[in-house]
Amino acid sequence: MSAVVSLEHTYETLSGSSYIPKIANTIPGRVGVRWSGNPQFEHEQYRLFSKDLMFDAIEDLDIVSLQRDTDDVPEWMEQPLLETWEDTRKVISECELIISSCTSVAHLAAAMGIDTWIVVPILPYYLWALPGDKSPYYDSVTLYRQKKYKDWKDPFKNIKKDLKIRYKKA
Repeated sequence: MSAVVSLEHTYETLSGSSYIPKIANTIPGRVGVRWSGNPQFEHEQYRLFSKDLMFDAIEDLDIVSLQRDTDDVPEWMEQPLLETWEDTRKVISECELIISSCTSVAHLAAAMGIDTWIVVPILPYYLWALPGDKSPYYDSVTLYRQKKYKDWKDPFKNIKKDLKIRYKKA
């Protein structure tokens, strides 16, 4: 995302619109989730939370896992092949919503204009560092922020509430 500097953009001149085309049709109601990112990422320790918080928030929805290199996916969640970025792009293209703490999945989904809800730690990745729940980089992003270090209840309580509203669940 340092391209904006090279292109002489400022936050005020970013368009926020999508710039990567989808390669599959959206499946209505499909939600893609990724609950952890690359363990080699320098700030990964700040965005670690119990996967059960995510699973509790998304229960009873049409969920597809965007988690790679793990056998730790519940049996009720679809686990597609994600060997390449094109595989991941196709699966994300089929979703109407992505929920992720992983910046790579969030960038790809948001760049395709897909509604993307990002779980943000108290020490955020620099693109999500501006205050508020939106990002100037992507119109399709909503940020769910951790308010207290090591306490992830608030972001997931808000995600669960917003999912109930979006999918009109009782």
